[in-house]
Amino acid sequence: MNENAKTGLEVAIIGMSGAFPGAKNLEQFFHNVKNGVESISFFSEKELEEAGVAAEAYKAKNFVNAKGHLEESDYFDNNFFGYTPNEAQYMDPQTRLLHEHTWKALEDAGYPPGTTDDAVGVYVGGRPHFRWEALSMSVGAHNGAEEFEIAHLNDKDLMSTRVSYKLHLTGPSYTLFTACSTSLVAVHVACQGVLSGECDLAVAGGVSVTSPLKNGYVYQDGMILSSDGHCRAFDAESSGTVVGNGIGLVILKRLDDALRDRDHIYAVIKGSAINNDGNRKVGYTAPSVDGQVEVIRAAHRVARVDPATIGYVEAHGTGTALGDPIEVKALTRAFQTGRKNYCGLGSVKTNIGHLDSAAGIAGLIKTVLALDNKCLPPTLHVSRPNQNLELENTPFFLVDQATAWVRPEGPLRAGVSSFGVGGTNAHVVLEEAPASGSSRSRTQESRLLVFSAKSEAELERATDDFVAFVKQHPGADIAYTLQMGRAPFSYRRYVACSAMADACAALAQNRPQAFGLAKKAVPPIAFVFSELGAEEAALLYRAGLQSAYCRDEFAALLQQASEAVGTAGAQLLDAFSARGQIMSFLFQLAAAKWLQRIGVQPAAVAGAGSGEYVAACLAGVFSVEEALTLVEKRGELLEELSGSEGDLFLLEALQAELFDAFRSVQLSLPSVPVVSCAAGKTVSREVTIPDYWVNRLGQGEAESETLGAWQEAADGMEQLRFGRAKKAAGDVRTAAEADSASGVLSLVAGPADIEQRLLEAIGHFWSKGCPIKWAELNKHLSQARVSLPTYPFTRKNYGVDAEQLKQLTHLLQGKARAQVHPQADGATVKQNSADWLYIPLWTRSDGGEAARELAPCLFLVFATQDAAVIRWIAQIEAAGHAVVRVEAGEGFAQKEAAYTVNPDDRDDLVKLLETLALPADKPLKIVHFWCYGQQADATSPKRAAQQWNRLGYHTLLNLARAIG
Repeated sequence: MNENAKTGLEVAIIGMSGAFPGAKNLEQFFHNVKNGVESISFFSEKELEEAGVAAEAYKAKNFVNAKGHLEESDYFDNNFFGYTPNEAQYMDPQTRLLHEHTWKALEDAGYPPGTTDDAVGVYVGGRPHFRWEALSMSVGAHNGAEEFEIAHLNDKDLMSTRVSYKLHLTGPSYTLFTACSTSLVAVHVACQGVLSGECDLAVAGGVSVTSPLKNGYVYQDGMILSSDGHCRAFDAESSGTVVGNGIGLVILKRLDDALRDRDHIYAVIKGSAINNDGNRKVGYTAPSVDGQVEVIRAAHRVARVDPATIGYVEAHGTGTALGDPIEVKALTRAFQTGRKNYCGLGSVKTNIGHLDSAAGIAGLIKTVLALDNKCLPPTLHVSRPNQNLELENTPFFLVDQATAWVRPEGPLRAGVSSFGVGGTNAHVVLEEAPASGSSRSRTQESRLLVFSAKSEAELERATDDFVAFVKQHPGADIAYTLQMGRAPFSYRRYVACSAMADACAALAQNRPQAFGLAKKAVPPIAFVFSELGAEEAALLYRAGLQSAYCRDEFAALLQQASEAVGTAGAQLLDAFSARGQIMSFLFQLAAAKWLQRIGVQPAAVAGAGSGEYVAACLAGVFSVEEALTLVEKRGELLEELSGSEGDLFLLEALQAELFDAFRSVQLSLPSVPVVSCAAGKTVSREVTIPDYWVNRLGQGEAESETLGAWQEAADGMEQLRFGRAKKAAGDVRTAAEADSASGVLSLVAGPADIEQRLLEAIGHFWSKGCPIKWAELNKHLSQARVSLPTYPFTRKNYGVDAEQLKQLTHLLQGKARAQVHPQADGATVKQNSADWLYIPLWTRSDGGEAARELAPCLFLVFATQDAAVIRWIAQIEAAGHAVVRVEAGEGFAQKEAAYTVNPDDRDDLVKLLETLALPADKPLKIVHFWCYGQQADATSPKRAAQQWNRLGYHTLLNLARAIG
């Protein structure tokens, strides 16, 4: 067997994301496991009380106050994913985490939603969360439609399809559950999906969150949970494991495809297998030696690897008296190498506890990071190995300290096991990532770094994350991944640089000119051309030929020109002085054509002098060959006219020659609007008449005048200038210096900077919303995706009130008290049936009089144009209160202290409340006038009732829902 041969069934892990006890991200996670950190939390009675644990539970004699606690597992960025606060509150915390980490994992791979046409499958699982389902349905009163919606939000079996819907992932999507082996089974099924072609990319893994988030458990001898809150897998003193919460996801792709696309590969799945024990064991929950042996051997066969080449096994390793010996016995039978103590053995449960449906993915991610870092992390709490393991007679040794992972020959390999209650077993064979091919040095190219976010604050955090990352990884070349592997949002920032240190310095200074707000309507762009000196144009052209970004256009146009004029391209560059404005024409045309290929399309073109010929050629008025003939002829005639500008007879004769030249050319209507700088207006049919061009010969080209006319004609357009301009002519800046639509961007700032100026122009237009073709920009650079910081979500706390959890616990235990439906204000349900009924009464008061007696408030007034309403608002304002008006309309809109909302759209009311800047020192008062003074439709009582309900009851109901 050729151990290094590919089978064609390899699957690459190209992205990962996770959060585990003691670790908000995978960098922290591996730091902890590598350094032997135990991340089990031991809670005080106060913490347990505040978390909603009943006192009779945590005061019990055999209660163990330990858990693998996941920080901020009740937080969620609902705005990013388009959920209302109410929806987020009812949603299972596992589903919330799955949204965020699916995005992060895809972003880590460089394929976030919206950036690829690949079919992305979702194969995930979560643990049953009946306590959360019961809690969300028991609090408050709901009608049938609301219960239907809540059931979809809190059902963990719908988590995969909900994420696929929100992120528009079109591959297979389903939720699995096989108890403790759920997430590793999900990885196996996802591998089958990508190998069969059902999807191009797959999200695979699992999540586990239990309520209360801070809790412990009751220890019982012989059960799976340990006596002291520590998991001592494989140790003689082991007594079980500890409950933990966490989430882990990997992104899978066929290895050949990942290598072709130059993806960042963490590790390779050589093979995987799943099976079930059947009844070959003492009981349903017990493990089976035969079942485990078979699944491990099956994975080895699929991977076509010799077990002797495997250097580490991440075991299921729960630390139980029954489970650990059976697992080691099964591994020994499966390996059958005859070699002793060459393969490391460990369990991440000693660090973070047993994560149930996320246990397998935690072990997989730990092992992938161990391969990626070539380091074997230690297994904790092993002071004296369990003698029933008989390790001295097995291929295995316990890894009890961090060890450099090296193998004399061949790639590093590992196995990962996960076994579920009920007998579904999974085993995966991993191999270190293949060495990446050497990429061409990019020390000479400039780079364009682009950042975007959904808010300005998030953009600032994303920028800070990048600066911190580059300082830690100074050699990372991240421009390609930022361009190709990040979704574009409205708030944007860019910087063009030749070194990462320069980029960090520019971003740290927070230059406002590198910031843009992309709008749905891309602002129109005008290309403005002018004349350049022949020597400068030749130098600029040479710089373009040397740039890996744009050399195609420059080389192709130079070849076309050399054939048209009968002179070799090198001679054209060397003999620039003899060719007048030809090099100026060629440089500007090549740069414009390259920008068009990248995605910057002009809405109009304009030019002065020979630049007008560039504009007309780009607009299709005449061909490149015809333009070269005309430009060269024009140059010859101007040379002859030089020094004799006042000789009208000579000018007339030269114009006649130019007229003859134009008569031999087929002039076409422009495909892009052409603006005459001199006339200050758009011309069309005029450019097809030779006289238009002939009459310009010998005219003075006062640049300030032409630019002034152009700016007047092109108000509101983004203007990109390809030649030089005088400062007096207008606000002319480089792309990096332009910060408003009124500025004129200039590409020309010296030949050495042309590449960077082109990138700055692209960055500027991208920041305004122009869709750039990043693949075209990078097609000659042989770049690869790299792992970068992911999106900085703005997460809000959606934790559950402790009293609600306590009440639910009592309900489930049959000990229901009076406070079945606890209210936020502390009210209780009455035990005495005589107190169950009440009669609502209205208290009448004069609105203006009552308002004057109040301390200063913020009044949110649902107002109309009724004169009485307007007078009342004036009285309120005169009494020193702030007023925000809300009127009925077609949709949400804001104008100063007034808003418009659609009465039928609850999201409008949610947006209204989120937009309001509520002062901390003033209470909010809501006054509803929409039904005041309304005239009923006497001809249709039904229509009148519908209108009253729409403006009154339904609006107030939706407002209450929005408030939550």
